[in-house]
Amino acid sequence: MKLPEDEVLVIKYLTNTSNIEELDRLSKWLEDPENEKLFEEYVRINYSMDYHMNEYNSENTKKVLLNKIRKERKTSQRNKVISLVKYAAVFVCVLGLAYFFKSQGFFNKEELKIKIMDKNAITLELDNGNVRTISTNGVENVFDKNGNVIGVQKGKGIVYKSGKVAGKVSYNLLKVPYGKKFQLVLSDSTHVHLNSGSSLKYPVSFIEGESRKVFLLEGEALFDVTKSKSAPFIVNMDKLNIEVLGTQFNASFYSEDSSISTVLVEGSVALYEEERQTNEQLLLKPSYKADWDKRKKVMSVEKVDTSIYTAWTKGELLFKNAKFNTIRRKLERHFNVSISNEYHYLDNRVFNASFYGENIEDVLNAFIVDTPFEYKVVEKDKIIIVKPNNN
Repeated sequence: MKLPEDEVLVIKYLTNTSNIEELDRLSKWLEDPENEKLFEEYVRINYSMDYHMNEYNSENTKKVLLNKIRKERKTSQRNKVISLVKYAAVFVCVLGLAYFFKSQGFFNKEELKIKIMDKNAITLELDNGNVRTISTNGVENVFDKNGNVIGVQKGKGIVYKSGKVAGKVSYNLLKVPYGKKFQLVLSDSTHVHLNSGSSLKYPVSFIEGESRKVFLLEGEALFDVTKSKSAPFIVNMDKLNIEVLGTQFNASFYSEDSSISTVLVEGSVALYEEERQTNEQLLLKPSYKADWDKRKKVMSVEKVDTSIYTAWTKGELLFKNAKFNTIRRKLERHFNVSISNEYHYLDNRVFNASFYGENIEDVLNAFIVDTPFEYKVVEKDKIIIVKPNNN
């Protein structure tokens, strides 16, 4: 079993949301020795321990945890009642297991507080694999793996120190979850706005005289690139490269989308596949949008209103001749909710709409005025759309 399925099982168990079937699957999964490393990795990422906690026996705590899961599953099957005491005991076991990983060098000894990493938190991963959560309150220094200050994080942004390196580059990986946005100023003064559900891998400092290459692994970003004739700026998305000298453009690469999109605001960009020949590239002009079909490996170009594709950087949701199916996915990312649609007629309806500051229910109610439908909020982050009763 691979992430994220196994991660979901562990999270649901620790947050008191597992059902009997999930407890059974988790128990069986933990019986496989091959899965122990995955479980250890989950704990390593999600917990850091007080340096002075030195009385735990790692082997005993692992055995206790496994036995408690099995016992809990059997208890649930008998009476479907789970006591609060049990969760406290399991939590202590997990903390003990986390201490074991810390003592083996998995954790930084400067981390002195127990910290559960919020799955909805913005995270920054250093070149050595250390991960820290980003708080959007206050001001903090950003350090490299050697403890050197490489930038400053203030609110919803990080500004890296200017400068270039002569040797090997070190990469940071920034992940922005659904419902949040973030900004970066790279070491070359290039500004990057990251939309919800985005992951960007980038050098802490670029190499003198070489191309400046970053990787948009998932999501959407607006790049305002600092000009440099000697060092082109390259954004890689899957097999597609966008190369510029200095310009502003929006790039979108979500896994659920059928194409990779590039919208040029100003300047010029060249788009090409990684394996392309020198002359096999597309030069995009301002106010044009290029879509690269991920399956067919072909490019299409059209003229667009660029404001539609950059409005998100100002907190605005702007839709023009957009199908509701596309709108629904953007609403999920913007509000960090899950929206399932059982009224399939609605998905192909086309809308023009603009929102700023409204909550998800206000937005859905606005669409209802044009095309009636009903919806129910199952949980605070799960919405189901259904056909109206009068149809």
